[in-house]
Amino acid sequence: MEFKVALVICGVDGIPFEFFAPAAVFAVAVDKTGACPHFAMVEVPVEGKSDAENLKIAGLRALNHLQKKLGTSSVQSLLCTDPLFREIKMNERRAIFIPFDSRPKEVKAAESLAANFWKKRLALLQEEHPHFDFESTQLEVHLRQLQKPGAELLYQRSHPKLHASWTEFTRKKKILLHICCGPDAAGVINQLKRDFEVVCFWYDPNIQPKTEYNLRLEAFKKVAEIESVPFIEGEYDVDNFLASIQGLEHTPEQGAKCSICYDLRLERSAIEAKAQDCDLYTTTLAISPHKVQEKLKAFGELNEKKYGIPYYFKNFMKDEGFKKSVEYTRDYGIYRQDYCGCWYSLHEGGDKARSLAQDLSLTKSDLDLGNFRVPQCS
Repeated sequence: MEFKVALVICGVDGIPFEFFAPAAVFAVAVDKTGACPHFAMVEVPVEGKSDAENLKIAGLRALNHLQKKLGTSSVQSLLCTDPLFREIKMNERRAIFIPFDSRPKEVKAAESLAANFWKKRLALLQEEHPHFDFESTQLEVHLRQLQKPGAELLYQRSHPKLHASWTEFTRKKKILLHICCGPDAAGVINQLKRDFEVVCFWYDPNIQPKTEYNLRLEAFKKVAEIESVPFIEGEYDVDNFLASIQGLEHTPEQGAKCSICYDLRLERSAIEAKAQDCDLYTTTLAISPHKVQEKLKAFGELNEKKYGIPYYFKNFMKDEGFKKSVEYTRDYGIYRQDYCGCWYSLHEGGDKARSLAQDLSLTKSDLDLGNFRVPQCS
């Protein structure tokens, strides 16, 4: 009896063979009626040689198994659906590559048989590995699955493409953390260190007077030393800040004045994050109960669009983040300020801050009436 033999590769639809290992080569004998009385399946080796070599090895083994089943039957021609098999021979007949759009009925019959059998094999594999998603076409899903026990049976870990993707996937992303003060830095740095490579950035021209600015900067430097994180000290362009909020000095904390302040600092942080080749940026302002989370997120994402650096939004107050920062400052003797930062927030602060506001004629009534002048920032 004469047969045409077709070599067919089956894998997981939509997933590159080099990433997700379950794949097999079928050698199918097809008679002149299109029936497929004999076939052999060999699963492609998971590791070892290159993709092409692994496929060829599986193809040769499948042909050898099929030859034993065929016995003395004649092989009229050897057809293949992948050009990799063109060098393979069976009974001195070299494989002929058949393009997709010109495949004869024998090849289509072989592909149909292989697809049906492979579907059953995948179902068995899914039962053997119930915690793996065999259907997802998203690379990230498969990269996450590499961390699961048994992944070495399903993935070619040593494949260059997968190795490169895995290296990038597991790399700690570099995040620029804008620092507003020492206490808030203490609460946020510890939340980020485990998952990110943290680079801190001090930029706070909203803090006046300069003596207070220096106190807060030194408090942060103490935290940075304790936590062993690198930092960049930004410029103290207080004149830019004061000009930006001119006419809004009387507005309360969390109002229009603060919105401009958020945007000013987040924009400068996004610029620095880009300059430092960071993957993301965020701010310690998001741990303070005195700040508006929605505004921080809005301005963070606005500057993300402007500068191309994704803003990492997280409410760092959650899971007692703020409480832990208070405990940290107490344990390590970190300076805690008693007002937000600028001259015009003094009257909303603690006793010391309100007393200074009184001395400088920056009380609420002074600001509401416009009866004030900007103090020197020394």
